[in-house]
Amino acid sequence: MEKKLKESLANMHLLSRSERTILSKELLEVKPEFLKDFAFKWWWFKPCVVNVLLVCDGGLNFGPGGFGLSEFITSFNKLEQQSFVNIKYKVTLAHRSQNPTGTDPMHQLNPNPVISDRITGFHFVNSVNLKSFDQVWLFGILGGNSYLQAAEVTAIEEYMDGGGGIFATGDHGSLGRGMCGNIPRVKDMRLWASTSADNSVDEVSMTGVRRNDTNRPGAGQVVSNAFTNQSDNIPQTIAVRTFGSGIPHPLLSIKPSLRPSGIIDIMPDHPHEGECAQETVFTVKGQSISTQVIATSFVLGGSTTPGKIGTSPHCFPSIAVFDGRPAKVGRIAIDSTWHHFVNINLNGVGTPLSGLDNNDFEVVRQYYINISRWITRSKVMICKYKFILADLLKNSQLIEASLNNPPASHPDGTVPLKEIDEGGIFFRQIA
Repeated sequence: MEKKLKESLANMHLLSRSERTILSKELLEVKPEFLKDFAFKWWWFKPCVVNVLLVCDGGLNFGPGGFGLSEFITSFNKLEQQSFVNIKYKVTLAHRSQNPTGTDPMHQLNPNPVISDRITGFHFVNSVNLKSFDQVWLFGILGGNSYLQAAEVTAIEEYMDGGGGIFATGDHGSLGRGMCGNIPRVKDMRLWASTSADNSVDEVSMTGVRRNDTNRPGAGQVVSNAFTNQSDNIPQTIAVRTFGSGIPHPLLSIKPSLRPSGIIDIMPDHPHEGECAQETVFTVKGQSISTQVIATSFVLGGSTTPGKIGTSPHCFPSIAVFDGRPAKVGRIAIDSTWHHFVNINLNGVGTPLSGLDNNDFEVVRQYYINISRWITRSKVMICKYKFILADLLKNSQLIEASLNNPPASHPDGTVPLKEIDEGGIFFRQIA
């Protein structure tokens, strides 16, 4: 194999651009002996590795069934494919139960190559060293009081205070509270329990008039009256908070080629979502930092499904964030429901419907990708910067870096530009 690689390298100038790219990646992965003398240079270009921990409990799992997360996990493949830098995602799947139930009890039905480890009976202290991960995603379905041991809560807090990023979500009522309801900051950024014993005024009930039913009417319906509307190709439209001259938060930003507005303004719908909390201020390491509600969802009036009364129209905060970077602690992203992530809402598996169409799925998947980029440890960004610096040194055509969206043309209007998106920073390069 090394002989073949050496011959290919010697004739690299004769290869097409795509062939040269494939060869370069293979050399980076194999690190053949004949390049040993250049190891000090080679180290500079070794892949940036992002270690991801996905944790779920109860009936949630990582397989292809309705309450599986297999479609969501493809976001990490997409991250590798579209990244400007040489980056590898290593995803660990962890389930709290020793013998999980569902269509994929041991996570074996998901052969995705980004998956590096699978753990059952997961414990935040005994199973892993949390500090080895760059981002942690928590998908909780079990309700009741928090079941985490004090040592686990401490380990998660130390992970966050050390710069580790967290994503957390549950569903209606107290669903998700078992895993997430006692985690510092996370517990205060979402409603992890009913707001009233009176079902008629409870903000996160399953059947009450104030429930967060975001289902949109199906074809031919005046109001949504079928539970399965969550699995059709009609997503909900969300209101997105913008900053400055109309720029969304990085979690809800998208290239105009995928969404002309540059804003992710849709989500999968569901008959009874949870809800994010109103904005609050956390004092961390002597600094006061406010959370931000960056998206609002809407409930249409009169929506019904079997066993549920018609809804009262209202709105509720559905996505919230906390940027702990100024205090050198990890970022947090919170969502109103994991129904924005599971297969039954994305591809309709287990129902007669087929879920979101391909274009809308790509828009929603960009939201997942943005979360991963935004919450990951800052050390990963430092790794990415070395590749960007290398490109700056060898490519004088890299002319602009901006968080805004400058026109896709050279100032004289003649030269098209190519956009490169890395970690929420948009680099524009002459194509």
